[in-house]
Amino acid sequence: VFIVQAEITEAVAAALQAILSEDERRQVQKQPTANLQALEAYYLGNQYNAQHTSDSIERAILAYQSAVELDPEFGLAYSKLALAIMEQVWLNGLPVKAQLEKSKPIIDQAILLDPQSTSAFNALGRWHQLDGDIEKAEKAFGQALAFGPNNASAYSNYGNFKQWGRDDSAAALIMFEKAAELDPQNVGYKHELAEIMGKVGLAKEAIPMMEEVLADRPNSAGTYRVLADLYSVGEYRHDKAMKAYRMAYELDPEHPWNSFNIGSMNYRLGDYQNSTLWLNHAASLVPESEQAPVLRGWAYLNARDFENARKEFDRATEKNIGILHWLGIFTLGRVDTAEGRPEDAIRRYERFAPNFNARMSILSFSYGVGAIDTYQKLGKYEKAQALIDKLMSVVEPDPPMSFHSAHVLDASLFALSGQPEVAISILQEWVNEGGCTAFLQMQTEYELSVLADDPRFQELLQTVNNRLLEQRANLARWKANGE
Repeated sequence: VFIVQAEITEAVAAALQAILSEDERRQVQKQPTANLQALEAYYLGNQYNAQHTSDSIERAILAYQSAVELDPEFGLAYSKLALAIMEQVWLNGLPVKAQLEKSKPIIDQAILLDPQSTSAFNALGRWHQLDGDIEKAEKAFGQALAFGPNNASAYSNYGNFKQWGRDDSAAALIMFEKAAELDPQNVGYKHELAEIMGKVGLAKEAIPMMEEVLADRPNSAGTYRVLADLYSVGEYRHDKAMKAYRMAYELDPEHPWNSFNIGSMNYRLGDYQNSTLWLNHAASLVPESEQAPVLRGWAYLNARDFENARKEFDRATEKNIGILHWLGIFTLGRVDTAEGRPEDAIRRYERFAPNFNARMSILSFSYGVGAIDTYQKLGKYEKAQALIDKLMSVVEPDPPMSFHSAHVLDASLFALSGQPEVAISILQEWVNEGGCTAFLQMQTEYELSVLADDPRFQELLQTVNNRLLEQRANLARWKANGE
């Protein structure tokens, strides 16, 4: 198998009149394993890995473990085993620290077996990313691509790093496009590409991509999960999104984020009771995870039990928590400001997002808007204005990111900057496009309070609330019909 593969590579290089270096020739001729049983176990692991469910990742790990037992020199299988173990943080909600401890010696063995392995440095980059060392992660991913410039998995993981480690969605989009181009049959890469398209304002273009995948793979829980978010962000159809999330849950009920997503969508619909139930259920699926107190904290936020919410978020460690933790801190900061404790709020904001780096992510932009309101209440008008100028420089020309509350936060920024007419026009445009989210009602208590008594704002708010009522009615009807 590998001899034929090497011969084909040599023939292609000759046809292109390309000269392979000695190092490149060694890479081409290198055989990952001479044990066909180990090779079959490895490919079986890849097949399970591609299904990307809480159950399939466990099967993938067993297959990769079998591959390295059959051939202890099979470096590629070690790399994939380490990546699969780390993926359990997401798919099974396992504690980050435990998965890092399990995977590190496996990565070390992979690099020992092949110091120029793309897959090994790909795994090492992912390890450093989860460990919170951004610079080492960047270096490892760079090495992975240097050793394997056509490795789709390396582009995929590097794209994930660019999105969540660097808040650079534009770079992530390029990486995910390259991964999908190099391996067009891999549905996981299509998922990543569609997700990032939704975050840069291309949700409507991504929806047919995912619907096409579902036509071929109707039991793909991951595709339903991605499609649901696209419906919500691109079409403001949170009811359709809920239906898709429920399909994802039916297909993969042990995946904690399927339950979280249902809770989150109930939140967008203004159904806080069901949101609380699903968030608590998600927490019950991952009781030992770093995410469990964050999920419980959000459940308390839904119930407006801010005291217990603070306790849960204080229990959560700052490392490896992710966007749920940061947004919870942002929400608590807004509550602190509204309750007359702006000093507490600004301490939260400056601790978790000291640079407020504008619109690169919902986290940074949200914190920036909240901090402006807090600075104003503290009488620190120069700091507030400096932050207004910083955020305005990103919003006005061409917003590079999109998310379900983007227009509401944009309007909040203009309202805080003393431009209520612009804030109203932004909301009017959004409502005309079909926009709706319960977040608008919530913002009326906080950064949009200056607009609360404006009849035009009240009319827009009523339109949004009517749409949410209609979507909740659709869900009730679908449920009654067994849909």
